[in-house]
Amino acid sequence: MFRKFFLFSIVPVVLIFMVSCALTSGKNYIEDAPRNRVLKLSGKLYSEADFGGVERWFALDKYGRENTKVRFQVGYFKDNPNVGFVLYEGGAQGELAIVMRDGLDLRWSWFNLGEYAIVLKSNGTAFYYDFKSQEKNVSPRETFRVYKF
Repeated sequence: MFRKFFLFSIVPVVLIFMVSCALTSGKNYIEDAPRNRVLKLSGKLYSEADFGGVERWFALDKYGRENTKVRFQVGYFKDNPNVGFVLYEGGAQGELAIVMRDGLDLRWSWFNLGEYAIVLKSNGTAFYYDFKSQEKNVSPRETFRVYKF
């Protein structure tokens, strides 16, 4: 009797809990992120609210392993959408970036004439580029899954 109760009531609850945790590992980041952060960009402090707020995304590994951490964040200031930022991991430090729109895609370029770039496609995929070694025919160095928050 107890065995049937265990198999049909406890086991399904535990499985549902485990699956839901795995599916929302990166999504919890959205709920925990404040809406008015102070960002340290290229050595200077900027408040998100000072520029009319921001539009922002965070990236997880494209092939999201369990317990995937935030790899980077990108965003732009609403009052000046050509000025944005790239933040390292889940923190509030990073670099100022130039933001460009190409159709539905967005591109963040930073460091000395765009040595690095992140291109965000409309389907939620982001590509990271490193142009230091060559400037033409560069393949993406990494691919990520991106979520707006």
